[in-house]
Amino acid sequence: MGLQQQLKFKALSTFGKAVAFFTGSLRMVCAVFLSVLFSASRLFLRLNCHSSIWTGAPFRKLAVVLVAALSSSILQAQSLDQGSQENLRNGSPSFNIYSYDFSGLPGSSSRSTLSQIGVENGKRPIVLKYKFGLSGRSFADERDQAQTAGLAIGSQVRVPLLNNLDFVGSLRVNLESGHAQSRFGDNVPRNGIYLKEAVLQSQWGEPFVVLAGAIDQSRLRLPFLFAESAFPGLMENIDWSYENSGSGLSLESVYFRAEQVIPSSVSEGTAGENAESVPWLLTEETGVQLAGPSQLRGELRAGHYRFQGLSNKVAEKSEILGNSVFESSASESNFIYEFEGWFAGLNLKWKVTPVIDLRGSTLMIQNLRAPESFRNAQLQTLGLDWKTSGGLKISPSVDTFFAESDVSPAAYSSAEFGHNNRTGWGARLAVSLDHDRLVIDTHYVDANIINSSLTQSRQQYFMIKVETPYEVL
Repeated sequence: MGLQQQLKFKALSTFGKAVAFFTGSLRMVCAVFLSVLFSASRLFLRLNCHSSIWTGAPFRKLAVVLVAALSSSILQAQSLDQGSQENLRNGSPSFNIYSYDFSGLPGSSSRSTLSQIGVENGKRPIVLKYKFGLSGRSFADERDQAQTAGLAIGSQVRVPLLNNLDFVGSLRVNLESGHAQSRFGDNVPRNGIYLKEAVLQSQWGEPFVVLAGAIDQSRLRLPFLFAESAFPGLMENIDWSYENSGSGLSLESVYFRAEQVIPSSVSEGTAGENAESVPWLLTEETGVQLAGPSQLRGELRAGHYRFQGLSNKVAEKSEILGNSVFESSASESNFIYEFEGWFAGLNLKWKVTPVIDLRGSTLMIQNLRAPESFRNAQLQTLGLDWKTSGGLKISPSVDTFFAESDVSPAAYSSAEFGHNNRTGWGARLAVSLDHDRLVIDTHYVDANIINSSLTQSRQQYFMIKVETPYEVL
């Protein structure tokens, strides 16, 4: 064996030992953390809390089962597989790459958000992904305006802790500058680090996945309920996949998703005259994905949502953005209507030619606790994807939408569409250069008001963004 080969072998061996030591340390820290969490949860669930979400029997059982299952996973996987340890010491892992796409766009799959790197010998390394982008935004209505530009850095990380437990995180760094005139402090240059998601992801078997932590609400694909917010809580996913049976209509997958989260504050102010209960949000969704003839794909989904115990500060912010609010004082605002309702959507994608795909979607939301003319929202999208032989992909689309005043808490809904009490249209053009690893995305929205308002007027929003796709570091 030559000197160069000996040095290479020694370096790989040292690296393998370091990876094994680091992974073992992470396992030990996780084991201690979850053991403490399990003990603390048992004590906590014995306390008499004022909020009904904590004292309800179903939630107690769910919390105990989840924490106990995670603790059990720790105890079952304390030691590394001997074969994996030997391969790591020898510095000879072999990799397979599996990609799962979830873009959050109409018609896209709703499963994983990250690409995963698997290892044939059973060990998965840490995966860190990043992207860079330059963006410019312009916002204007009758009283406010803003023109900003800046740099954005996005990152995603997946840290395998156990055989069936990962830490998954995503954050964004914004460095923006520009001019802004805003009565309410929004639509201004944003500088700082923003958490998109930070969860423990546990998978039991092929269909069942549980998330615990700060969960990205864009997973639900409901822009008139949530924008890019991270709410702390739990999410349970069950997904059964089926093989395509042939040329006719066939079932590809059936999924069910349930979520129990605490809506995070949208205001820096926390002062209040009276103590408030813990706010919470429940969502349940089920759907099917179908494959039809002539390269036709479809998804049909429906679900239920319920907010409860929203704070006075959220009501005060939401009144400015379109909600009906009873205001007794500046810091003691209350929603007139509660928020509980249903949503349903249909996504279709049809490969017209080898290079052109047509896509369309519709989304409907209704708040059952509000009266007619105050409770509905709809979004329709029609677009196409044109792929050229040179690696160029052009994706134009148009939107029409309306969101009545009390379909949802306006503080959490999409700012691009003007929050609530809005009707209008939008257009988007995305160009992807595969060979240059570059994406150019433009979006324009014209949103007028439905009912007259002292705080709202016609809003025009324009965004242009140039960014790289996510790359594995």
